[in-house]
Amino acid sequence: MKLRLVIILFFIPVLFHAQSSNTVGNATSIGDDCYLVTPSQDWQNGAVWFSDPLNLTEEFTIDLNINFGIYDSNGADGMVFVMQTVGTNLLGVAGGGLGYEGINPSIGVEMDTWQNTDMGDPFQDHISIISDGNVNHSASTNLSGPVPASSSNSNIEDGQFHKFRLDWIPDINTLEVYFDCDLRISVEVDIINDIFDGVTQVYWGFTGSTGGSNNNQSVCLNEFTLGLPETETICNGESIQLGVNGGEGSSYLWIPNEGINDPTEQYQIFNPSVSTYYTVEYTDYCGETQFQNVNIDVADFSIDIAPEIDLCNNEEFLFEPDVPEGSVLLWNNEIESPTFTADEEGFVEVYGEYLGCSDVSSSMVTVIDFSIDIAPEIDLCNNEEFLFEPDVPEGSVLLWNNEIESPTFTVDEEGSVEVYGEYLGCSDVSSSMVTVNPLPAPLYPPEDVIETCENEVVEINAYCDGCVYDWGGYDEPIYYSVNEAGVHTVEITNEYGCTSLFSYTIHVTSSPQITLDSLYQFCKGTAGVLSAGLNSTNMNVIWNTNDTTPMINVTETGEYSVYASNLCGSYETSTFVSFDECSCDIWAPTAFTPDNDGVNDVFVPIIRCDAVSYQLNIFNRWGEVVFYSTNQGEIWTGCVHNGDYFSRDGVYAWEVSYSSQSDQLILHQARGHVILIR
Repeated sequence: MKLRLVIILFFIPVLFHAQSSNTVGNATSIGDDCYLVTPSQDWQNGAVWFSDPLNLTEEFTIDLNINFGIYDSNGADGMVFVMQTVGTNLLGVAGGGLGYEGINPSIGVEMDTWQNTDMGDPFQDHISIISDGNVNHSASTNLSGPVPASSSNSNIEDGQFHKFRLDWIPDINTLEVYFDCDLRISVEVDIINDIFDGVTQVYWGFTGSTGGSNNNQSVCLNEFTLGLPETETICNGESIQLGVNGGEGSSYLWIPNEGINDPTEQYQIFNPSVSTYYTVEYTDYCGETQFQNVNIDVADFSIDIAPEIDLCNNEEFLFEPDVPEGSVLLWNNEIESPTFTADEEGFVEVYGEYLGCSDVSSSMVTVIDFSIDIAPEIDLCNNEEFLFEPDVPEGSVLLWNNEIESPTFTVDEEGSVEVYGEYLGCSDVSSSMVTVNPLPAPLYPPEDVIETCENEVVEINAYCDGCVYDWGGYDEPIYYSVNEAGVHTVEITNEYGCTSLFSYTIHVTSSPQITLDSLYQFCKGTAGVLSAGLNSTNMNVIWNTNDTTPMINVTETGEYSVYASNLCGSYETSTFVSFDECSCDIWAPTAFTPDNDGVNDVFVPIIRCDAVSYQLNIFNRWGEVVFYSTNQGEIWTGCVHNGDYFSRDGVYAWEVSYSSQSDQLILHQARGHVILIR
């Protein structure tokens, strides 16, 4: 009998979920998970291969709906269910080869609708289990059969869909083939080792061909063609739909009923909160009670990294999420690693996957810029101090030498200084070595006062080892001075950079000079005053009257001599004094108060006649002239030489020389004292 098959596949165990496929040759996809393996045309050859492999170490069942077309006597040639390891883009020999011949290594279930006597085919539409791409039933590669495809020996090229079922039981190495619910053929064979040389993952699909006769030969699958898998993993909070291929009017019972929508539904939506093992009892399309099991493994996958990380300078942080082993983590969309080390400021994002589950977590890394940097070495000069004032953020806590908490630290002695600081959980330490250096010291320190005479050279020696000098434009250690009275200051800097100022005071003394006229005439009845008119102070003075003051009072006519001396020399001179009758006398106040109050503010002698050749001299206690005038009416206000400098309170001597109009040949002199009171 000539039988034509049109195959429609329905897988039961192993979740199908729209298998991706590849059609080869004349095979095409006709929609709804159905494939036309060969069109009803002569000499067609096609194959459909599915990319997800079968695992031969696990038990599985494959249910198919197949259609072999409508032509019986003129229909050909049939199809083969194939498992192979070559690939998903291959096709065997057409015609009697059924598109399978030549595919090696492989194992196939041949469903042949044309009798090829040279291949040992029986008359009926038949089924056999063959291997390694050989369709000859007389060969050793024929593992079982052929037997009639239908248990009633009827024609299968009837345009109807026929049920095809294949069971693989690896524990006993048994392959069973059912056609329209009847077990038609089985074989005990070690497929893994005898056929595929130890390979456990195989591709699967269908081949078919036509020759001088033809038929539309097709295969249909649904999403549960491979049935329930042993384990299906879902993410926590997600759901998945699974089902079984039961017969018409079949009842279903899923246990347990937690985590499913309805325990009596054929297709269940599973959303358990924990991993759960489910069993379903149902009646298949052959009327047999079946049990299938599936473990819904709930993957509790989440990534939780700290949303904020604060790092200190030169510190790093290791992100090490607590995720299941086997998780794949992608950091910042570029680095795949289970951990991630951050050592700089910025945004960190991690995307992870585990058993089809995914999650995202992110963190903002902030680097706290905290460091303490004090000078590693500080050189101080003696009697000098240094203020450590680190530039740290406000709110930092600094501890100096493990005892003083302060934002700053003042040091004035030699030793080590260490500062430890904390800020927002970050810490740092810095240290400095303080050295105190001596101040410069001249080998010849300054005396109180250097005494010298006019025109003598004074040598000031400020030398010290390794020093530099600044005398105000002069940079030698020895300074030479001539007639430079006063304070001379040198700035000395030693080899450590320490600087000190040293002052040398020079007092220049002039040799004595006496200003004394050869003749002094006074009016009778008055006392005359002689002044030595000394050019300097600190002199020893002696008159022939044994007086030792610069000025003396005289009342008698005669010769007067004066001798003056100091460390720079001596001087001696004399004058003659006479007392004559005077026609013009003089009066002068004995005190005045130059305070600008309008009362007794000035001093001036009053001459009771018209005087000519007038000269007024006023002397201090040292015999120095502080005021003089040749104008009879000029007053003295207490200033020195009419300048801005006021004379001090005290007793001042005055001397007036003048001639009268009536007797211009006689020089009159008057002397006296006046008290200046302020």
